[in-house]
Amino acid sequence: MRGDATGSGPRIVEPSVPFRQVPGGQVNALPLFLTVFVACLVEAVEALTIVLAAGLTREWRSTFQGMAAALIVLAGVTAGLGPALALIPLSALRLVVVAIRTAMTRPARTRARWRRPGQPKAAAGAA
Repeated sequence: MRGDATGSGPRIVEPSVPFRQVPGGQVNALPLFLTVFVACLVEAVEALTIVLAAGLTREWRSTFQGMAAALIVLAGVTAGLGPALALIPLSALRLVVVAIRTAMTRPARTRARWRRPGQPKAAAGAA
């Protein structure tokens, strides 16, 4: 619908330059969805393993109480802080993530070298 001569009504502006797709400029949602889904599935299996281990070694009642409390806390934190992430500039968020990852990563030269069970400690340092 185009507006009439009096200027009332919606006005549609035709682009003077046709839209061009830039290589890499558009993200397909399917690979992103599948990646996030698989990551969440891995985390769910890990959580289920922890719950099963706690339930088998302790009692099931306290295991389910702990699981329920954890789900309530997770829902509260997600509901409270989730929307707040949209207020943080993306560059600042990236900087924080990189800083945390850098702090959690040890340099290669300080990593522990694994020994075979019968190997003495002195021999492991020479390897």
